[in-house]
Amino acid sequence: HRKRTLLSPQKLLFLPTIVKHCFNELDRLVYTLPAKLGGLGIFDPSKICNTEFNGSLRATAPLVKATKEQKPFPTPEENFAVSTEIAAAKAGIKSQKLEEHKTTLKSVKEQLTPEKAQHMELLCKKGTSSWLTTLPLQEFGFILNKQEFGDAICLRYNYIIRNIPHRCACGELNSINHALSCKKGGYVSMRHNQLRDLIAHQLSSVGCRDVRTEPLLIPIENEVFDRKSVNTAAEARLDISARGVWNSMDRTFLPVLCVDT
Repeated sequence: HRKRTLLSPQKLLFLPTIVKHCFNELDRLVYTLPAKLGGLGIFDPSKICNTEFNGSLRATAPLVKATKEQKPFPTPEENFAVSTEIAAAKAGIKSQKLEEHKTTLKSVKEQLTPEKAQHMELLCKKGTSSWLTTLPLQEFGFILNKQEFGDAICLRYNYIIRNIPHRCACGELNSINHALSCKKGGYVSMRHNQLRDLIAHQLSSVGCRDVRTEPLLIPIENEVFDRKSVNTAAEARLDISARGVWNSMDRTFLPVLCVDT
């Protein structure tokens, strides 16, 4: 009864507020996974309470033992042994939890359609879920309001975003893919420029010198290139240049490319 009492507010109130979408039990199982495995890290208290309790007993066992022995002045060696034992217990608990999550992920994939299973594979790629675990630092624009966060969750799980026009301002049918690539309004350029400026700021903060955005490339004077991808236009530019990226005095030119996945 207590387990049901814990689960009901989470399932009926908290999760619908977060995901802004109707979900089934399989979706709920996905949400319990860690962010790096495609979930949201919103664990089911009715299923993890026994595991957490046993893990707590295992991690605190050395302290319980030391308390029962009632040694007034433990030696540094004894303190180090207890600390090492606790660290090993915590590492074992963490490894056990990760294996359980991987087993759950495998079970979930077996119940999904091939398209959704492939989508889960993409969510497990390195860096795909970093926005969920990043500190909401206002300096870098990492703060999302409730609409932005809800839309990000919809994009993450390929849900339909609510309250969007049927047609884009350019006249085409609206969709997530179209919204990410439509040139109308300049949002594609704004997204690219924001990423460019962030990378340039990070290069400056780590000690690179002479960091510039949209620098002119070295002019071409009668050179001939085999590759057609070479930019030979007058006043050709790249996104970022900086000194000290690879060597202290070399000037490095860096392109910035946003790809929709």
